[in-house]
Amino acid sequence: MTKWERPMLTGQPSRIPPEALAAVERVLAHRAGVVSEVVGQERWRSTTVEHQCRKAESHARYAILESGPLGDPLDDETGEHHAAHAAARALLACALYYQRKDPP
Repeated sequence: MTKWERPMLTGQPSRIPPEALAAVERVLAHRAGVVSEVVGQERWRSTTVEHQCRKAESHARYAILESGPLGDPLDDETGEHHAAHAAARALLACALYYQRKDPP
């Protein structure tokens, strides 16, 4: 197993760099802390797949637009790259989809 691979739930190695996964985990942890302080629960569970996809798209646009020579691709609140925020929102959209989908 190379440094880029780590075990996944499927038993297959992940080829996503651990640093990228750690950034997404930090975004999710930050978001969970902020939301729990405000409403005392995971509010994302009451949103829609479409809402989370729109938020992911917004962060992806920031990642592209702000990565230029004068831009800062980091989120002001977390200090993480907007791409990590986009990935986190995409994962929340997947979670919502699979939690609401009827089992096979």
